[in-house]
Amino acid sequence: MYGNGWINESVSDNSQIKFITEFEKDLPLRNISLTEYERRLKKLVTPAMKDMVPVRVVTECFRDHWAFLDIDEDESLSRELMFDKLFLEEMDDDEAEQVDLTDRKCSIPMLMLLGLLYCRSNRRQRAEKFYELVEIQLTESLSVDDVEFRSYIPFLYEIAYKLMFRLYCRHRDQTPSDDGSPMRCPEIDFNEYTPTTFEVDDKIKTSFTKIFIFELFVNKSRMTRKGLEDKFTNQIFNWLQPHHIRAKAYEKFC
Repeated sequence: MYGNGWINESVSDNSQIKFITEFEKDLPLRNISLTEYERRLKKLVTPAMKDMVPVRVVTECFRDHWAFLDIDEDESLSRELMFDKLFLEEMDDDEAEQVDLTDRKCSIPMLMLLGLLYCRSNRRQRAEKFYELVEIQLTESLSVDDVEFRSYIPFLYEIAYKLMFRLYCRHRDQTPSDDGSPMRCPEIDFNEYTPTTFEVDDKIKTSFTKIFIFELFVNKSRMTRKGLEDKFTNQIFNWLQPHHIRAKAYEKFC
């Protein structure tokens, strides 16, 4: 895993929400390479599924990996991480209550975006996989106005910020420190850190998307595939790192 440069990159997070970065170190995704994650995620997928796969199929693909042994267990971290509402097909609340989770479908591209952010990898691989996700035709250039590309950006915020706060409040490490120092993952009030209205949430999402696009394209209207991958690898790699994405969103929330 390490021979290919697939690592959990060390980051320095001194923000007011650094406890989320600490929590993320315990995610099962930190113990699988992005290559292996993608292989498992797609091994039972057929073209007829059109990127929407039943939860039971994804469960079957991961249940024998040592880091995901609890993926079958209700309310476990692995299960709530992989099958959060963010990755499931849309249903109204009443309909969702009538359907067993194992029969619901989840989005393979969105789960790949999750893996891109958290699996063991390197900057070049993350850049390449990001391009493969946002440019599904795999042409050799990307327009700043590309609809598919723009549709993915808000999900970076949704995953690294809102999803992580949800999981943190349910699964944080509550072990007290031995020496009386502050807890690694202290108790928080969820509503103090996350938007509680659609208007605030949409404002953060819109602002984050605008900044992300500017950081990538600056004043260009189109980038080549190589140019984009090189920029994410060498210059703006932090925009594919959860702690940086979260910090930028938190700035707008505050």
